[in-house]
Amino acid sequence: MAHPGDKLSMRRVLVACPMVILSLVRPLHAADDLCGEPNASPQALYERLAKDSRLREMRRNEHYVGLENGQDGTLWTFTLPKHPAHPAAICRRLMERRGIIDIPTTIVCKGAEPACAQLKTEFDALNARVIDDLHRQRK
Repeated sequence: MAHPGDKLSMRRVLVACPMVILSLVRPLHAADDLCGEPNASPQALYERLAKDSRLREMRRNEHYVGLENGQDGTLWTFTLPKHPAHPAAICRRLMERRGIIDIPTTIVCKGAEPACAQLKTEFDALNARVIDDLHRQRK
C-alpha cells in the first residue's frame, strides 16, 4: 500500500494497475520525441528502451509490458500484439505540485483509430482512479 509522499509506492500503484491513464493524454501520430526519446515506431522504441540499463521491466501481461526508469521515474507502457491498439507506446510521469497530483501522459498509437481512441479512454479512466486512490490514502 502506498503511503503519503512515497513516490516509489505511487509509481508501483501506477504500474500495478492494468496500465492505462489521464485526461491530459495526448494521442500522437507523429512527434519529434516521446518523453525525450527520439521519434521512432513503438516497436523500435520498446526494443531500444528494453536494452537500457536504467530501465527495468515492472509488469507484463498478454496486452502490455511496463518499464520504469528508476532515475527519473518515467513509466513506459507498450502494447503487445494481442492488444487491439497495437502498436502503441505510452509515457507517463507521476508529478505532485503544491499537493496536486498529476500524471502527464503521452501516447503514440499506430493501431486502428477506434482502438487508439479506446486506449486513451482507458488511460483517462484509470488515471482518474489512481489519483483518487492516492488522495484517499492521504486522508
